[in-house]
This record gives sequence, C-alpha cells and structure tokens, in this order.
Amino acid sequence: MKISSECIGCIFDKQVKVANQYDSPLNIEFLKKVSLYLSTISENMSSVELSTVFSEMQYSFFGKKQDFAEKKRYANTWALSVEDDIRKKINSSADPIRCALKYAIVGNYLDYAVIDEVKEVQLLELLEQLNDDFFMENDSVSLFLYDITHAKKIVYITDNCGEIVFDKLFMEQILQKYNVDIDVIVRGVSVLNDATIDDAMCVGLDRIANIIENGTKHAGTVISQISDTAYSSLHHSDLIISKGQGNYETLNGCGLNVYYTFLCKCDYFVRKFSVSKYEPMFIHESRK
Repeated sequence: MKISSECIGCIFDKQVKVANQYDSPLNIEFLKKVSLYLSTISENMSSVELSTVFSEMQYSFFGKKQDFAEKKRYANTWALSVEDDIRKKINSSADPIRCALKYAIVGNYLDYAVIDEVKEVQLLELLEQLNDDFFMENDSVSLFLYDITHAKKIVYITDNCGEIVFDKLFMEQILQKYNVDIDVIVRGVSVLNDATIDDAMCVGLDRIANIIENGTKHAGTVISQISDTAYSSLHHSDLIISKGQGNYETLNGCGLNVYYTFLCKCDYFVRKFSVSKYEPMFIHESRK
C-alpha cells in the first residue's frame, strides 16, 4: 500500500511530539532533518517503513526510543489471565471457529503504539458489538472458510503482544478442525509493542506452531526485506492470515492469498473503508 499525504502528515506530527519531549537545542535540527527526508521519499514507500526511518533518526539525535517493554509484559500477562475463560467460551459456542476468529479480530485492540490508554473493558465491549451478522454478510469470511478446508500450510503473521494470546486460541481451533501446519511470523527485533519470538514463546505459541522471525525492524512485513525463511514460508503457503494495519500497509498488493484482519484505528483507514473507528475488518487480498 502506497503512503498517503495524510499518513505523512500524521507521522510528521508524531515526530514533533517526540521532539517536544526533550529540552534540547537538537529539537529544531531533528525536525529539519525529518522535513528534509520527507522531501525525498518515494510514493511507493509505506508509512511503516517511514516510521522505522524516523525511529532510527530519533535514536541518533536523542539516544533513546520509546520503551514498550513494560506494556508488552502487561499485555501478555493480562491476556494469559483471561485465556482459560475465553477458551471455554469458544469451545462451548455453536461455531468455535467463527467464535475464535471473533476474539482474534478484536484482540487487535491491544495496541499501545496507537491507542494511548488501552482499556480491557473497551475490548470486551467490542467483542459484544461483533455479532454473527459480521460473519454471515462478509464475503471474505465465507471465502476464508472455504479456502481453509483445502489448505495444508497456513502462515499466520502476528501483530501485538497480548493479541497473540487471542491468535493462539484461534490457531488451536484451526488445528483441531483442519489437517494443516501453521507457521507463525513475528517481528525480527523488538519494535513498538509488536510480538517477537520471545513473546510468542512466553504465551506458548511455540507449542502449537513453527515460529519464524521476519528478520526486519519494521512494524510490518516488507516482503523485499524479510528473511529468506520468512519469504519462503509466505510463498509456499496455501493461505496467509495477516493481523494489524501495519501488516496490511506493507503486504497489500503482494498478490498472495492473504486474509487481512484488523481494527480501523486511524482516520485515514476509517475513510478508506467507509467504516467507524475501531470497526473490525476481515478482507481478502483481492479486494481493491
């Protein structure tokens, strides 16, 4: 997905906020360098890649980046604390696959990089709002449920900490019902509050799937830059499940059999898809 002028403006505003955190004569020089870089970017660059560049620039000027370590631990711990209760609800539901998918979709709310104050009660309210009509009226969901019956290998691209517990519950249901192998792709290094291999192992994903690092520092999946192992996994899969806006922004247009699921968390995505903020999305790569 190509970057939009609105995304550029949003990212620049974030750099201003970063600069204002420091009482330093470097503030102006930092914003000058940001502005200069923006004048040179290609229209094919994604907002995820641009954010990575500015994150590195922040470090070179101020010697530190925003630390999400504590929030990541909290998100995983909280999600694990409700895991058993949610699993029971899924197993007792009339359609465990659809129910688990519902939890996986809404789990994308656990995003401390975008939402200033994540409230677990808000997540539970979003779950109540996502009723059966979403699954019955969504053509991509129907296509996904057809595709998965013919799949042998699935790749699941994760997004945030905490959210990965809900992803695990969805994968459990897939493995119980279908004869498939699952590769889980996580971030190559710690970036924002996204899940790494350590986070995946912390919540037990390694017990049900093969964990692969994507080999990059982006908060997304830039195919031209990911590791050979991740690249091979994607291109030898029958079906790909991609979580989060960052993965949509970097993968959309790749032509692979990808199903994207996320909550619309920014104004640009709200207008792009003509939905409300935090509206759940489940769309196939073929949708333009």
